[in-house]
Amino acid sequence: MNFRREFRNKDENDVIYSRRLETLTLLDGKDMDISDVADEFKKDCRKLFFGYLLAFMFSASFLIFVMPYGNDSYDPAALLRDVIVITVFVCIMIYCIYGIVSIWKARYRSGYKGIRGTCENVVQTYSRSGNYCAYHCTTELGEHGIAFVNGLRPRVAEGDFIVYIRVVNHDLIYVDKRKGKNEY
Repeated sequence: MNFRREFRNKDENDVIYSRRLETLTLLDGKDMDISDVADEFKKDCRKLFFGYLLAFMFSASFLIFVMPYGNDSYDPAALLRDVIVITVFVCIMIYCIYGIVSIWKARYRSGYKGIRGTCENVVQTYSRSGNYCAYHCTTELGEHGIAFVNGLRPRVAEGDFIVYIRVVNHDLIYVDKRKGKNEY
């Protein structure tokens, strides 16, 4: 028996958004002009930077202040547990440093990737890791994809021209405010 399911469109013109925008063709930050959304981008970079900095400081303070006062015995199980905990917190610190450097590069050295497009649909989704808005978009190159942005309120509405920017592992979407908007 063949249990394979086939998903078909109701209409020939319906679009299936099966890919993430991050996997599509994105422009380098040096090839993109984001002067129209620079203020919002700066604000989001600041939020991300302080989030990574807070996680880094939490991990570092745990390693510096809590771990030395742990178990003084030479029990192998306790020693293994301490090694695992230290390894986890060191990995968190390394990831936070990577995030901080990437956000700095995105903000000051145009180290991001992005593209302009049109928002076709907005869907609010909820999961264990937070509230997200899923944006079904068509890029200026005609590709279709989905971007997931953390937050309760939608950043753009259906039919708006958008600017999609990918920083570290975060999707950022803004309304395209350029004069003489392009028709994608």
